[in-house]
Amino acid sequence: MSRGRILLTGATGFIGSHLARALLAAGWRLTALRRPRSSTHRLGDAAAAIDWLDLPEPAGAALPPVAEAPWAAVIHAATCYGRAGEPASELVAANLLLPLRLLESAAATAVPLFLHLDTVLPPELGPYACSKAEFRQWTRGVRAPATAVVHLRLEHVYGPGDDPSRFIPRLVRDCLQHRPRIPLTDGIQRRDFIHVDDVVAGASGLVATPPTPGQIQTFHVGSGQPRPVRELARLIHRLTGSRGSLAFGALARRPGEPLEIPTPDTPLQATGWRP
Repeated sequence: MSRGRILLTGATGFIGSHLARALLAAGWRLTALRRPRSSTHRLGDAAAAIDWLDLPEPAGAALPPVAEAPWAAVIHAATCYGRAGEPASELVAANLLLPLRLLESAAATAVPLFLHLDTVLPPELGPYACSKAEFRQWTRGVRAPATAVVHLRLEHVYGPGDDPSRFIPRLVRDCLQHRPRIPLTDGIQRRDFIHVDDVVAGASGLVATPPTPGQIQTFHVGSGQPRPVRELARLIHRLTGSRGSLAFGALARRPGEPLEIPTPDTPLQATGWRP
């Protein structure tokens, strides 16, 4: 029996594909917005159970007609990181203009929940984190008395289907291939690593039981136990049986990268969720 319909962006991405499969398994019907060039390979057979709507380019320019459905929730999981060298304007379109248009539509039709998958990265780290922070600020300018707006500020998410260029998949691959020397930073940064299944469980719980309408809430999504990156690298190296060496200090840390990211937001554990 269906529990209602959800509008989702980012269903073809790493976190979004896990979330889409979980929502479908829980009985929700899904309509997903995607760019026409997006691949559905992460979804497998689940892609056939989703109603797809193509976004015009650029992503923030306009929306296809989506307001006619009685949405139980609108979830913005799509993002542009800028890893392929996209200009800042493209990140603004995907990470600010698109979700802002979606929020305005959700507020106009009294959707119970608008859920934004956000980041804990500080805005000064670059255009990606800056555009996400800008959207958090702009949500305060949208009048949405019947809609709960929730930002989930995610720590370093890992798990199956992650982008192979990201730190954990790349390190696992280098170790499994016994790369003789694996260059790394000094690894003294402390980061909170959270599995994608835990993120999905937290988001799914909020969809099933939305917070109070009209409120804007920001939750920190992590284990609450940050660890040195060096410790994680050594664990992966040991578990893979790598014959290569970890060259700590061979790479410089990103300019302005904090050794530990402060988490002033309310922990999602306050809602009863546990990673």
